[in-house]
Amino acid sequence: MIRRIGVMGSLVLIALLALAGCTSDPEGEYLQSLKENAPRLYADTSSRDLVASGYEACNTLESGYSVAEVMDATMTDGATDWPLIIAAATGHLCSEHKAEFQEWLNAQ
Repeated sequence: MIRRIGVMGSLVLIALLALAGCTSDPEGEYLQSLKENAPRLYADTSSRDLVASGYEACNTLESGYSVAEVMDATMTDGATDWPLIIAAATGHLCSEHKAEFQEWLNAQ
């Protein structure tokens, strides 16, 4: 339960930072978001792998899965890094899903 609360707090922070503005370097902003909000994940994973994971999250959403379905599946599987990746990705790499992510987050 405590871990879930910590993840939710990080998700809120990532979402707020994503709402602050868009840039011409979405991958750089995505990585910066993870560096600030998920420092362990950022330190333990190469930038290349983080960007690939972010685009994987976006592709999953593009294939028709909802944010709720993806988030529920990752939280159930105990994959605590994926919610952080999805939060940052929807804020910077596939911002067309940002509103759906916000709705999911607000419902939590």
